[in-house]
Amino acid sequence: MIDDAEAILGSIRRAVLLGLQEPGTNSVFAELDGEIDALQQQIAASDNDDLKVKVDLLKTLARAAAETGQERTKFQILDVLSWIESVLVRFDLSEPTLSDELLEIVDASFDSFPKPQKVVRIERDPILQLEVPSDDDFDTELLEIFVEEAEQLLSAFEEQLRVSKTDPFDKEVVWELRRIAHTFKGAAGVVGLKAAADLAHRLENTLDRLAASSEHHIAHLLPLLEPSVAVLRDLARGGGSSPHVEAVQKELDLLLGDYPAATEQKHAPKKKKLPTSDLSHPATVSRDKKAVVRVSLAVLDLIDQRVREFTKTLSSLRQSLDPTTGNTGSGGSFRELFELQFFLANSIMEELRSIRMIEFGTLTPRLQRAVRVACEEESKRAEILIENADTKIDTVVMDSLVEPLMHLLRNSVVHGIESPETRRLLGKPESGMIRVRLSESAGHIEIALTDDGRGIDTNALKARAVELGIISSENVESADADEAYDLIFYEGLSTATKLTLQAGRGVGMRIVRDSIQELKGTIAIDSARNVGTTFTIKFPKVEHGPEGKGAAQNPVILSIDDSLSVRKANRKIIEDLGFTSVLAGGGNEALKLLNESERLPDLIITDLEMPGMDGFEFIAALKKSDRLSEIPVVVLSTKTDQISRDMAFQLGAVECFEKPLDRQELRMVANVFVKN
Repeated sequence: MIDDAEAILGSIRRAVLLGLQEPGTNSVFAELDGEIDALQQQIAASDNDDLKVKVDLLKTLARAAAETGQERTKFQILDVLSWIESVLVRFDLSEPTLSDELLEIVDASFDSFPKPQKVVRIERDPILQLEVPSDDDFDTELLEIFVEEAEQLLSAFEEQLRVSKTDPFDKEVVWELRRIAHTFKGAAGVVGLKAAADLAHRLENTLDRLAASSEHHIAHLLPLLEPSVAVLRDLARGGGSSPHVEAVQKELDLLLGDYPAATEQKHAPKKKKLPTSDLSHPATVSRDKKAVVRVSLAVLDLIDQRVREFTKTLSSLRQSLDPTTGNTGSGGSFRELFELQFFLANSIMEELRSIRMIEFGTLTPRLQRAVRVACEEESKRAEILIENADTKIDTVVMDSLVEPLMHLLRNSVVHGIESPETRRLLGKPESGMIRVRLSESAGHIEIALTDDGRGIDTNALKARAVELGIISSENVESADADEAYDLIFYEGLSTATKLTLQAGRGVGMRIVRDSIQELKGTIAIDSARNVGTTFTIKFPKVEHGPEGKGAAQNPVILSIDDSLSVRKANRKIIEDLGFTSVLAGGGNEALKLLNESERLPDLIITDLEMPGMDGFEFIAALKKSDRLSEIPVVVLSTKTDQISRDMAFQLGAVECFEKPLDRQELRMVANVFVKN
């Protein structure tokens, strides 16, 4: 169909160009009717209404050109032809079977070519006294950051080992150990410490096998895991060298033979309900990090000056209040001194707040290196462009963003960006482009990470999810694109065809989601085949009041509905009003979320008709709980008959609204029941 349509378009274009070159030959446009009719037949089966409208417009313009001969009309025909051709090209490239086969054949054809070996010299850094790779662009500041991050990760690893001794069958502990090893591997790889990355890679392999084994538990690994941590610490502190690394590597390799292969890992055949990424809250162990802020001497000097002035003014205030002195002090009247004291206190607080806020652009070297290392591993080419890098983010939040951003960048290179040869055949630049764009809205910061790669193959995702027993083959048929994207966040689900340092285990995306949720944020995915993928992270800004509190306490509203579309629509209205939204797909999920959350929502909006636990049952269960009973509940449902309303009010609902959620109604009920 596409080939025939393109041939017709080419014939029409030649006729138009002839008509432009030889004025007066308007008859060629009158002869286009037949070809345009043939074009309409070719696209009749298409569900693209815009395409059909454009073809109709093409016929109208051709007839007008035949009658008037106006040059402007002829150029309009060329514009419409170009638009139609662009749509057909996108349609051709988005055909999954042909495109995937083409990409696989092209990728495989280049595997036989030898890859250039990169030679890395090792030198000793005179300041850090560490052996570091002698890259021309090696950043010693990155190594400083890695040494601190590595210590935090390894300490957390040791803490999990201590937890495992009390409950060796706890699979969540194994997951956390895998997560830490995965993160350590990525961080070491970015810095260029290959030995450390390789050992962490082996360690992750071993933990993968342990997770797949039903016969072994972590007690079998403890004699090897503990010395492995010691060697990783040596490698981190020593810049990549340790006398014990080979011995531990051999032990890990030998141990792998005692466990089933990772490729044989199968989840239990239990069929699960399709998840939503907003709602999954895995049991995680606190990963408190020691935040470090770099402060210029000029700022410290200013704060020092303000503190001295504050102390001096305080002394004068004391004198003015001392009845034995008989004067108001040397600094002026009491009112003047008080106002100066107030100004100085606010000035000091503002400076301290500003110290916590750093520009996102300070991460640029780390993000660039992460892309570069991943490209070298995958033999690909990509650039990273950061827009609005001057946006300032709280230091603690920034530290928490590094890990998920690194994973997303590696993901873009491994799964998104095609090889240079494939991109050339697809008409793309050989070097891929990854854009990171920051924007601010009321109370929130948004980070959109976009690549121009192959996009996400939802069919492959669904097939892999069915294979692992995450979703039944019956339910997968009805899953839309958004629901399929949510599958990415399942532990162990990966569509990578081989296991590498960069991908293959299905661990990274769960780490991303968990990290974003710890920031009270959300992550959304949008993708188009052979066009690219965008990950959008949204999280509340951090504000620091006079009491020195951390995250801004925006009102939190929990929205419960079994429809994904309704949940997303509700979330937009809730967040547009400056509130923080949390979503649940049903009563059971909502109760689980509430019982696991430290901070309870300020308001709950619930549907009535839902599978499992419906809205009535949910409200009743809520009111039986001493901890949850005081949360105001608003019913939002299509079921608004008087009997349903009366029952909801009797159970404890404070208001009943008819779907869809109305912005003004939500604002009204929030003003009454939510304490800002």
